[in-house]
Amino acid sequence: MRGPRRLFNKSRRPPERYGSRSKFSQFSGSACGRSRLHAARPAAVSIIAVLSCALLAPACQRAPARPSIALIVLDTTRADAVSAYGGAPGVTPAFDALAQGGLLYEHAYSNANWTLPSHASMFTGLLPSQNGVRGGTNALGDMPTMADLLQRAGYETVGISENPWLSPRNPMAKRFERFEAADGDTVGHVRDWLRTRKQDRPFFLFINIMDSHSPYKLRDRNPFLRPGVTKQQAQGVLKNLSRGLDQYLCTATADGFDMSVLHGLYLGNVQAADAKLGQVLEQLAPLRQAGSLIVIAASDHGEYFGEQALMEHEVGVGNAVLRVPLVVGGVRGAAPARIASPVQLVDLLPSMLQWSGAPIPDGLAGEVLPTAEPAQPRRRTIVSEYHDYRLSDPSLPPDARELELRKWRNCGPEDRISGDMRALLDFPFKLIAYANYPAALYDVRADPREEHDLSATAAERLGEMQAGLTALLPTLVVRASAPKAQLDPAEVERLRALGYLGGHVAVDEKAAGAHEADNGAASGPPGS
Repeated sequence: MRGPRRLFNKSRRPPERYGSRSKFSQFSGSACGRSRLHAARPAAVSIIAVLSCALLAPACQRAPARPSIALIVLDTTRADAVSAYGGAPGVTPAFDALAQGGLLYEHAYSNANWTLPSHASMFTGLLPSQNGVRGGTNALGDMPTMADLLQRAGYETVGISENPWLSPRNPMAKRFERFEAADGDTVGHVRDWLRTRKQDRPFFLFINIMDSHSPYKLRDRNPFLRPGVTKQQAQGVLKNLSRGLDQYLCTATADGFDMSVLHGLYLGNVQAADAKLGQVLEQLAPLRQAGSLIVIAASDHGEYFGEQALMEHEVGVGNAVLRVPLVVGGVRGAAPARIASPVQLVDLLPSMLQWSGAPIPDGLAGEVLPTAEPAQPRRRTIVSEYHDYRLSDPSLPPDARELELRKWRNCGPEDRISGDMRALLDFPFKLIAYANYPAALYDVRADPREEHDLSATAAERLGEMQAGLTALLPTLVVRASAPKAQLDPAEVERLRALGYLGGHVAVDEKAAGAHEADNGAASGPPGS
C-alpha cells in the first residue's frame, strides 16, 4: 500500500522532534494487527496469520487497528454554558450525551483567549509564546503540528472550518491533506467527505463550529432569557450593542440587565452549535458504534458577559474566557468518568498521539490526559497567555489599530486591559501577571467570576506563584521562526463583521428564527 502523501517537500518538511524513533505501536484488536506484530514467528504461524487476515480483510478494513480521531471545536463556548457543567438545562443535549458515555474534564482551560493562538496551541502542544502565534498575523514556523504528526503515522488528515481565522489559506490549515471552509454547512461537508473517503487508513478529522460566536441571535423562541424579558426589550439591547462595544467595555456588570439579555441570547447560539454537533455525530455514528473512533468535543475559548467589565473575548485571561468544556468519548479501556484534575488544551496533542500509537515529541507543554481520576491528587500548573497585538503588532492596519483603541476609550488603568498578560493556575488559585499593572490572585473555585483579588490578603501564596511563573519564563520562548501570514481583503471583511480588526458586529433582528430553522436547534429546555 502506498504511504500517505507528504504535505512538505524535502526542503520544507518540518524537523521531527521525537523523543523516540520507535515504530508506531499497534493495537491488537484485529487479525491484521496481530499478523503485523508477530511477523517474525515461525512460518506455520505466519501462514495462519496471513490466511486469517485474508479471510477477515473486509473486517480489518472496516475497523483499523488504530482508532480514527475527530476533534470538534465549538468555538466561543464557555464551560458554564454547557448543561453538563451545571449550565441551563436543555442547552447542550448532544454534548451531554457524549459526556455521559465518555470522559468529562471538569476543569479544562484554554491556553489563550481567542481563536488563532488557542488553535495553534492545540495543534502544536505548545503555548503561544513557544509556537509564535500570538497576534492575528503570525504564522507557525517549521514546527510539526497535529496534522503533520498524524499524517506521518499513516492517518488521513481532514479539516472543516466555519471560522475565517481558520480558512484554507491559513498556514495551519495547509498542514492538512484536505481542508475546507464550511460557510455554515459543516454537516454537508462531513457527509460528502465520508461518502468519498477511502477506507484503507484511519483518519484525523478536525471541525470548527462557529454558531456560539457573536452576533447573538434573536429567534422566534428565546427560552434562555430571564423570565419577563420581552422580545422587544431584547431587540433594544441588540440595537444598543450594534452602536459599538465602547458603551459597554469597562462599564458593564455581569448582573446588569443588558448583559443578562445578551447571555440569554448567547445560550441560544450555544444550543445551535450543539445541534450541529449532534448532526455531525450522527454522521459518524457507525464508526463510533464499531469502537473505531475517538471523539473529542471542546471549545477554543469562552466569552465575557460583564465579568471584569469586559465583553466578547478580545482581551484578558479571565476565567470566563479560559475555562472551556472538554469531553472525550471512545478511548479504549476507559470507563465513563468526570475527572476533576485540571487539564489544558495543549494536552490534546500528546493524548491523541498516544491513543493513535504515534511517538510523542519531546518538550511539549502538554501532558497525556488522564482517563480516570488519579488515586492521589497531583498539583499541576497551567499557563495561559494574552498578547496585546493592538499595541505591538506592526502589521495591524493603521485604521484597524485606531478603531480597536477607540473601543476602549472608557477604560482606565484600574481596568487593567492593556499590555501582555499571563495566567498561572495552581488550582484553585490563579495568578494573573500583567505587563503594565500589579499582579492579581484569585480562588477560582470559590470566586469563579474573579471579583475578589486576594493579592493583599494572601501575600505568601502570591509570592509562591510569582516565583513559579518566574521559573517558567526561560521556557516561554519561540521554538522556531514565526513568519507573518497575509490576510486577503475578503478575509479581513469577514473578520471585521465578527468584531475583529476594529470591526463591530452588525445586528439583524429581522432574521429572528431563520438561524434556528437552518440549524435544527431545539426550541428550548424540557418543559419550556
